[in-house]
Amino acid sequence: MRYLILFVLSFSTMAFESKDILKKYANHVFYSYSQTLSLTKVMSQDIDNFLFNPSQVTLNQARHSWTQARKAYGETEIFRFYAGPIDDDRGLEGLINAWPLDENYIDFVKGAPNSGIINNSTEYPVLTKEVLLSLNEKDGEKNISTGWHAIEFLLWGQDFDANGAGNRDFNDFVIGSGQNAHRRRVYLDLIVDILEDHLNILVEEWSPSTQGNYFFNFTSSENNRQKIEWIMNSLVLLAGEELSIERVYVAVDTQFQEDEQSCFSDTTMNDLYHNFRGIKEVWSIISGLSGFDKIAIQEINNEILKIEDLILSITIPFDQAIANESSKETLSLIVNQLIDLSEKMKKTFDNIK
Repeated sequence: MRYLILFVLSFSTMAFESKDILKKYANHVFYSYSQTLSLTKVMSQDIDNFLFNPSQVTLNQARHSWTQARKAYGETEIFRFYAGPIDDDRGLEGLINAWPLDENYIDFVKGAPNSGIINNSTEYPVLTKEVLLSLNEKDGEKNISTGWHAIEFLLWGQDFDANGAGNRDFNDFVIGSGQNAHRRRVYLDLIVDILEDHLNILVEEWSPSTQGNYFFNFTSSENNRQKIEWIMNSLVLLAGEELSIERVYVAVDTQFQEDEQSCFSDTTMNDLYHNFRGIKEVWSIISGLSGFDKIAIQEINNEILKIEDLILSITIPFDQAIANESSKETLSLIVNQLIDLSEKMKKTFDNIK
């Protein structure tokens, strides 16, 4: 459901202030990606430490660091849906955050001990960044070889525990203990580097100190109306389609664990909360434009607080929540209120004079 809904707005009352709003937004984007990159570097160091000294302790620390970096990335998803650096023809979004992931495309799974790129040394004798990048979504959208969820799978493994996350044995990475442990170590190291590379691109594109980059063009005085439309479009699409339908409703409807976003680590509730925080933060910037109906703005602000409270009220992992009648009702309410929020935002945008 990735199509654009563009808003036809009149910006006569906002001509002089839109540039300031756009610069504030662009600085926020830069800060958010920079925070994500910083935490990803911490994760990278902890994964290096785990690979140097595989143990349950070092694996747990690597998992913790993945979770913290992932939270930060979740708040950047609101910067999509307008062909910015994350969505342009370089395809960074699909390389960074594609899901759901077919685990046996990467490594062994239950019932298939020799599956995956890692165990296929005949077809892929040498694992390199170029090889793994070329294999991402090569034969279908679930053939994910890079990004957050590929790292997540290698750190946690498949999740067979109804009350917990995946529990991969650290010995899978111990040479002489785990099958193809050396290749598994190389694979994990490579995809962490690839993730860092791609986040570096996003930070550089949005850096306020680089002439001629995306930040420079975005904050120029040209086409400000269109850029405001892009931001508004992202708010409506993430709230009303991507988050509400694809990331929550589908899983509630199917009750299938792998329809949740971070299914290996059982951290999908983090995804939901931080995706929504991204909406909240960008709305706080864009709602500063004059021309919005003040009553409508307050109604949207109240709706945001209600949805945030509903999300925080779910205190069990997402895969348990979609199987629990009470939590299912709350998730269904969140879906409906996100759709309602997106409609209110769109109506408010359309009514600008």
